[in-house]
Amino acid sequence: MMIEHLPLDEETYRKITRISYSEHIPLEKLINDMLKEYLNVYFLSKRIGYALISKEVLKITFENTPEEQVAELSRKIANRYEEAAILLNGKPTLEVYFSLIKSFVSANGYYIEFSKKSTAVEHVEGQDRQIRQESPQQQVENNNKSDIHNKNKRSIHNFEVMIIQFNISYKFSQFLGNVYRILLEEFCTINRFEVTERLVLYEYARK
Repeated sequence: MMIEHLPLDEETYRKITRISYSEHIPLEKLINDMLKEYLNVYFLSKRIGYALISKEVLKITFENTPEEQVAELSRKIANRYEEAAILLNGKPTLEVYFSLIKSFVSANGYYIEFSKKSTAVEHVEGQDRQIRQESPQQQVENNNKSDIHNKNKRSIHNFEVMIIQFNISYKFSQFLGNVYRILLEEFCTINRFEVTERLVLYEYARK
């Protein structure tokens, strides 16, 4: 659809074109991004019951909230994310969850990073021992060695990694970290989940 076909009032159009010019973003892309952000962030926020609150207020609030209440709140918000995914997409999927998470993280000035890793596991006398992260070339060489000596069995586990940096407080990381963990567990097996004052880390494999 062309911009001139959108029923924008004059004041709104003037504000948008001003932003487009100052940020060097094409007008069509800017409007499209705004609509996406509204659907994935502000619409979701209304659905979940979020409100715009400063990070300092969030920090103080969560520091004074008991662990049990933080855990219960995580479960409630995860359920509302699922409801929002159904409303937006017809059903929850991992990609829809990732889209909602990335939009929310971006809109709030947090940081998110995705990567992949391979971990070699050596099976010795019925025990699994994680060796280290390996490159594809190392995997081939080490598997060949294992075949030649025929002593230990090796397997390669491929994991995806998601890191989200909040920089607010441990309990806030725990709160949203567990919200996203609950969502991921619906479609993934989580191998590693870590929470710190600054960030949360997920290492997972899709089911």
